[in-house]
Amino acid sequence: MSVTLPWHHPDGITNAAALLVDFPQAFSALEEVERFGHRLLIRMAQSGTVTKIDSMVGLAFARRALTQFVALRHLLEHAACEPAKLNLRAIFELNLAIRYLVHGARQPITPKLVTSPRARETRARYLWIADKRRTLYARQAMLDGRWVSRVSKPADRKALRAEIAENLTLLNTHFRTQQLRFGALRCLIKGRAKVYYDKQQWYSFGFPRHPVNSIAALARALGEGGMYNALYGALSGLAHAGSITHDFAVNQNTMQLDVHHPYLVDAFGLLCRTAVLYQSSNHLLLSKAYHPSSLSDAQATFKLTSSQLAGLPSSPGDAFL
Repeated sequence: MSVTLPWHHPDGITNAAALLVDFPQAFSALEEVERFGHRLLIRMAQSGTVTKIDSMVGLAFARRALTQFVALRHLLEHAACEPAKLNLRAIFELNLAIRYLVHGARQPITPKLVTSPRARETRARYLWIADKRRTLYARQAMLDGRWVSRVSKPADRKALRAEIAENLTLLNTHFRTQQLRFGALRCLIKGRAKVYYDKQQWYSFGFPRHPVNSIAALARALGEGGMYNALYGALSGLAHAGSITHDFAVNQNTMQLDVHHPYLVDAFGLLCRTAVLYQSSNHLLLSKAYHPSSLSDAQATFKLTSSQLAGLPSSPGDAFL
């Protein structure tokens, strides 16, 4: 059977070929990290019957980490460094979540720091509840006409009301502590304007001394505020329509606009280094907590990939900043 490959821009093909020739060790490192991610995910999935919410959340995070890294690797292999920045942001954000799940608010994180299954289960239950509450908010928004369109058929509305009531009973019965901490659903409080989200995040309750209700606040609380500032200014600017400096530079000699090519590869080195660093951190944390026998494998992979990236240029370049 013949397969017709999709069209690719000639500059993308040229840049991708040049990267593969110039930085073979970097691509080997990306391959090794992804290989380990697959091994870890399979081991965690086959480690036995899941009896704790913590195990389910850990497995979900392992799958998500691998999925995000696979996307970044394929983008870099095709010289699509610009969109790969968005994947790096996701990897960093997930690392904060995994770190909090495994060790809570404790810092600094050291290899000898022990993770508590009981504490992880508590933190995982808050994530579980936050997820279920988001679903309930969405269901109520559908009833109230706040979710694209209002559900109008009587049978459908009856089914949605029954689903909401059933799930609220479940949460109030089996997750009473977490429900009390979150409070009543803000769209069901009589006499108040309906709001379809919670103020707190699932990790908010691990920081009782000061509010931690955003990724920025979580990064600062975990000692990653500097990295958050460095990464998000560069990476979020590509995602939101609030900046134009990521798209061109002004040539001060000619006063012409030099538009950055979509296949610009200036940030390749920094993307590789940072992605491998945080993905390796994800692997080490997940191995420690959910599959300890994989920890030596994770450490060996980190040591190997660190040596492979040792000579990789990592200047951010104007396009990254």
